[in-house]
Amino acid sequence: MMAAARAWLTAVVSVTLLLSVVQTLIPKGSLREIASFVGGLLLLAVLLRPLGNVDLSAVSLDLSAYRQTVERRQAELEQEGQKELLGLIEAELESYISDKAAD
Repeated sequence: MMAAARAWLTAVVSVTLLLSVVQTLIPKGSLREIASFVGGLLLLAVLLRPLGNVDLSAVSLDLSAYRQTVERRQAELEQEGQKELLGLIEAELESYISDKAAD
Protein backbone atom coordinates (compact mmCIF):
# COMPACT_ATOMS: atom_id res chain seq x y z
CA MET A 1 0.00 0.00 0.00
CA MET A 2 2.80 2.39 0.88
CA ALA A 3 4.65 1.47 -2.30
CA ALA A 4 1.58 2.32 -4.39
CA ALA A 5 1.14 5.65 -2.58
CA ARG A 6 4.82 6.42 -3.06
CA ALA A 7 4.63 5.60 -6.79
CA TRP A 8 1.53 7.77 -7.19
CA LEU A 9 3.08 10.69 -5.33
CA THR A 10 6.28 10.36 -7.36
CA ALA A 11 4.27 10.44 -10.59
CA VAL A 12 2.36 13.54 -9.47
CA VAL A 13 5.54 15.37 -8.49
CA SER A 14 7.32 14.33 -11.69
CA VAL A 15 4.48 15.48 -13.92
CA THR A 16 4.21 18.75 -12.00
CA LEU A 17 7.92 19.45 -12.37
CA LEU A 18 7.86 18.51 -16.06
CA LEU A 19 4.88 20.78 -16.67
CA SER A 20 6.60 23.64 -14.86
CA VAL A 21 9.70 23.28 -17.03
CA VAL A 22 7.65 23.08 -20.23
CA GLN A 23 5.57 26.07 -19.16
CA THR A 24 8.74 28.09 -18.60
CA LEU A 25 10.25 27.16 -21.98
CA ILE A 26 7.18 27.90 -24.12
CA PRO A 27 6.88 31.51 -25.28
CA LYS A 28 3.87 33.60 -24.26
CA GLY A 29 0.85 33.41 -26.50
CA SER A 30 -1.76 30.95 -27.62
CA LEU A 31 0.72 28.06 -27.67
CA ARG A 32 1.40 28.54 -23.95
CA GLU A 33 -2.34 28.55 -23.23
CA ILE A 34 -2.82 25.32 -25.17
CA ALA A 35 0.17 23.70 -23.46
CA SER A 36 -1.16 24.84 -20.08
CA PHE A 37 -4.55 23.31 -20.81
CA VAL A 38 -3.07 20.02 -22.02
CA GLY A 39 -0.72 19.95 -19.06
CA GLY A 40 -3.64 20.49 -16.68
CA LEU A 41 -5.48 17.58 -18.27
CA LEU A 42 -2.39 15.42 -17.97
CA LEU A 43 -1.95 16.34 -14.31
CA LEU A 44 -5.63 15.64 -13.67
CA ALA A 45 -5.28 12.22 -15.29
CA VAL A 46 -2.29 11.42 -13.09
CA LEU A 47 -4.12 12.58 -9.98
CA LEU A 48 -7.21 10.49 -10.75
CA ARG A 49 -5.30 7.40 -11.86
CA PRO A 50 -5.72 5.53 -8.54
CA LEU A 51 -9.50 5.84 -8.84
CA GLY A 52 -9.37 3.79 -12.03
CA ASN A 53 -7.85 0.88 -10.14
CA VAL A 54 -10.60 0.69 -7.50
CA ASP A 55 -12.34 -2.68 -7.47
CA LEU A 56 -16.01 -1.89 -6.95
CA SER A 57 -17.06 -5.53 -7.19
CA ALA A 58 -15.77 -6.01 -3.64
CA VAL A 59 -18.31 -3.49 -2.42
CA SER A 60 -21.63 -5.19 -1.90
CA LEU A 61 -24.68 -3.57 -0.47
CA ASP A 62 -26.63 -5.92 1.75
CA LEU A 63 -29.87 -4.10 2.23
CA SER A 64 -31.88 -7.07 3.50
CA ALA A 65 -31.24 -6.21 7.16
CA TYR A 66 -32.18 -2.60 6.51
CA ARG A 67 -35.33 -3.67 4.65
CA GLN A 68 -36.35 -5.92 7.54
CA THR A 69 -35.81 -3.10 10.03
CA VAL A 70 -37.91 -0.74 7.94
CA GLU A 71 -40.73 -3.29 7.60
CA ARG A 72 -40.64 -3.98 11.35
CA ARG A 73 -40.77 -0.25 12.12
CA GLN A 74 -43.66 0.24 9.68
CA ALA A 75 -45.61 -2.53 11.42
CA GLU A 76 -44.92 -0.95 14.82
CA LEU A 77 -46.06 2.47 13.57
CA GLU A 78 -49.19 0.96 12.08
CA GLN A 79 -50.02 -0.73 15.40
CA GLU A 80 -49.41 2.52 17.28
CA GLY A 81 -51.64 4.34 14.80
CA GLN A 82 -54.40 1.78 15.28
CA LYS A 83 -54.17 2.14 19.09
CA GLU A 84 -54.26 5.93 18.77
CA LEU A 85 -57.27 5.77 16.47
CA LEU A 86 -59.04 3.35 18.81
CA GLY A 87 -58.38 5.68 21.74
CA LEU A 88 -59.79 8.65 19.80
CA ILE A 89 -62.87 6.69 18.76
CA GLU A 90 -63.47 5.54 22.35
CA ALA A 91 -63.14 9.10 23.65
CA GLU A 92 -65.52 10.47 21.00
CA LEU A 93 -67.99 7.64 21.60
CA GLU A 94 -67.85 8.15 25.37
CA SER A 95 -68.41 11.87 24.90
CA TYR A 96 -71.33 11.20 22.51
CA ILE A 97 -72.95 8.73 24.90
CA SER A 98 -72.52 11.14 27.82
CA ASP A 99 -74.14 13.94 25.81
CA LYS A 100 -77.07 11.74 24.75
CA ALA A 101 -77.53 10.48 28.30
CA ALA A 102 -77.60 14.05 29.58
CA ASP A 103 -80.29 14.95 27.01
